[in-house]
Amino acid sequence: AEEKEELPHQLDAHSISLISWVVEDEKLNFKTLSDKQAQEFMSVPIFAVRLYLSEIGATPKRLMCDANDKLTVPLENWAVLVTGLELTHMQLSLCRAMSGDIASLAGLVHLTFLNLSYTSVRGDIANLAGLVQLTRLGLQHTSVSMVGDVANLAGLMQLTHLYLSNTGVFGDVANFAGLVKLKELNFKNTKVSGDIVNLAGLTQLVHLGLSYTSVSGDIANLAGLKQLTSLDLSSTGVIANLAVLGDIANLAGLMKLTHLYLNNTSVSGNVANVAGLVQLRELNLCKTKVAAPRTWPNYGNLHYRNAPACRTLRTHCIFLKRISYRFRSQRVAPSPI
Repeated sequence: AEEKEELPHQLDAHSISLISWVVEDEKLNFKTLSDKQAQEFMSVPIFAVRLYLSEIGATPKRLMCDANDKLTVPLENWAVLVTGLELTHMQLSLCRAMSGDIASLAGLVHLTFLNLSYTSVRGDIANLAGLVQLTRLGLQHTSVSMVGDVANLAGLMQLTHLYLSNTGVFGDVANFAGLVKLKELNFKNTKVSGDIVNLAGLTQLVHLGLSYTSVSGDIANLAGLKQLTSLDLSSTGVIANLAVLGDIANLAGLMKLTHLYLNNTSVSGNVANVAGLVQLRELNLCKTKVAAPRTWPNYGNLHYRNAPACRTLRTHCIFLKRISYRFRSQRVAPSPI
């Protein structure tokens, strides 16, 4: 008789009771397995767990388990568990003790949602290039052990949310130009570089975070991103000695902005040009070339030395909770509002 392949991987008994399996039946009704059901999986080889799920008539589509610091089951074990199940969602974020190589997920081609943020997983993002159905990919804060050229993600055309911040990924920002469905893009504190002109066509973007990268270019290229509510370009171009620059007036048409961070860039112009962004909640212009006006048109000609620029801006931008700035004509930045 043919010997059955032995899969020694065991599910950790202490962890499995905290795991939530969202199960989808043939009628597309969803239910969550109880802790009692989950306990039955303790100490059972992974392939047996998969068979058990099949026998009870449930086809798991989503593996959801986040914020579980006690979860120590390696990523490779999970990959074995869900092989053949056509899993669409894998949510393991904030399971900080979980390790493993993302190469083990390369075969999960039905995934539309993958979130491994704030875990200890590692590997080359090239291993995810075949997951072309992904709409959301979260890898942020997996440290420098998560590496690879972002060019490997250029073919994931269905992506709407991509989070790569605080990882070791690198490459040219131009590789994101074709991901036109993106609504959120964050690669803060990575080795990504290139000209932000390549992002001009991502008109669905709502959140864009590029801080502490080597991107450069004129902010005028972002003027068409009318859906933006959050834009963070702070401390860009520092490593490569390039710069994000341009007149702040180019952002005056981004009427949905609530958070704008331009600190430590070469952006210039006059702060009055953003007074029309009435939804602003936070604005940071520290260490820029942005100047404050001596008088404020339409605000009773208040002198900025007698009424600090941030206070005057606050009068019009009624939601503004925090503003940080050090204008050319001033030496000390006011404290937050």
